[in-house]
Amino acid sequence: MNRFDEQDREPEPFDFVPISPHVSRAEPPGHQVMTGYAMGGAYPMRLEFEGVALQPVHVGSGAVMVASVQGNRKIVLRHTETKRRDGAAAARYVVIPGSSLKGAIRSIFEALTDSCVCIAGTQTRRALSGGGVCSDVDDLCPACSLFGARSYQGRIAFQDVIVTKGSGSAVGTPNLWQPARGNRIPRCYFKEGAKLGRKFYFHRRPAEGKVHREVVGRQTKFRVQVDIMPGTLREAGAVICAMGCYPGHSFPVKLGAGKPVGLGSVRFTLVKAVLYGTGQSGQQGGRLGRQSRELVGEELRSWVNTATNSALARDNNGKAMVDAGRLKKLAEIYSEHGLNQSAPSGVY
Repeated sequence: MNRFDEQDREPEPFDFVPISPHVSRAEPPGHQVMTGYAMGGAYPMRLEFEGVALQPVHVGSGAVMVASVQGNRKIVLRHTETKRRDGAAAARYVVIPGSSLKGAIRSIFEALTDSCVCIAGTQTRRALSGGGVCSDVDDLCPACSLFGARSYQGRIAFQDVIVTKGSGSAVGTPNLWQPARGNRIPRCYFKEGAKLGRKFYFHRRPAEGKVHREVVGRQTKFRVQVDIMPGTLREAGAVICAMGCYPGHSFPVKLGAGKPVGLGSVRFTLVKAVLYGTGQSGQQGGRLGRQSRELVGEELRSWVNTATNSALARDNNGKAMVDAGRLKKLAEIYSEHGLNQSAPSGVY
């Protein structure tokens, strides 16, 4: 393993959100349950967000191609893609998979709620005390209950994003290395012996390098559809907070690969919510004639405030679903002001 002098290292492009010392677990509501909006229970809903890429986004497919980059032939790491018929020919479109969106938002949701550490290596599990992964499908933490766990299908789905044809391009970035190389967790993950928490990368201007990646370009706009089947008002509020849309602490999130070198910054805005089984006047939908209620504009803003405040409010047991302190810390890490600084191009 190579060693580097401290003066050769650049500032670390990340910070930590503390891990909750307590994991809150309860029986999930079940996929078949719909107690109704008016009763304050669980009901199906659809949230539609508009996303805009503040920095290039790369979700790798694992394949490479040879392409022209600024007039030169280069090997380029391909973005995930799909093909659709466009007249007589098959047109190629880059895709942000729903699974990538779901994983990115789940990591934030876990940090904001009293959820288990479900993805961790042997070294990390050895360093943690408590917070073990959920193993009983009748007793799940907030993240496993909503996003899914082993032997339990989650109640939230993120649809694939088909990016508008012509919005892709290629950028050159530095090489990336496996974090925490070696047999020990690096000292930077601890402070005076205490575990620092879950790691999140700052927003930065991309560093330049010789590894070329196909990306979704800056300022590309796209729609993200999120279905919760079913979910409570508190869970909806927690998802909105995790998407960076809480009015009090809004922030862009990071998606895909290349986060340490400045890729993946995306800002989401909630533009519409559709609530099903509301028991209130609205559109009829489905063969059973369920009512739906579509929220936009001022009505949507009012509902978002109610949902997010519900997620931050303490229940009868004195526990909030979203921890206000951790939400504030994440908003500081994900501050858009970081886009004025450059990402590290070397060792940090």
